[in-house]
Amino acid sequence: MKNKFFKFLFLGAIIAFMCTFSACKKDADTMAIITVIDVNGDVVKDARVRLHQDGQISQAGSSSIVSNVQWTDGSGQTEHVFEHEAILNIDVSKWVGTNELTGSNVIRLLKYKTVSKTIEID
Repeated sequence: MKNKFFKFLFLGAIIAFMCTFSACKKDADTMAIITVIDVNGDVVKDARVRLHQDGQISQAGSSSIVSNVQWTDGSGQTEHVFEHEAILNIDVSKWVGTNELTGSNVIRLLKYKTVSKTIEID
C-alpha cells in the first residue's frame, strides 16, 4: 500500500513540476522609450511627452484614440507600453519661464520590441 501511495505522490510531483516549467511564456511588451535632450545635448527632466495618432482614420472609418502622455524622469526618459504595432506622432514640450520648448518626431512601434527615439527640444 505504501508503494502505491509513493508512486502516486511521485507521479503527481512530476506532473506539477512539468506544468510549472512548461507554462506559456509571456510575450515581451511593445514599448517606446523616448529620451528628451536640449540643444546642448543635456537630458531634460519634467518634459511632457505625448505619443498619439491624432487625425488618423482607421480602415473602418473611425478616428484613432491612441494616446499616451508621460513626463520625463531624471534621466530625460519616458517608457510607453502599447498593445499593438503602430506609427505614432511624438510631441514634446517643456515650459522654461515664459518660453515653451518643443520638439516632435514620429516613431514606428514593432510588436514585442522596444524602440528608442531621442527628441531634441528648442
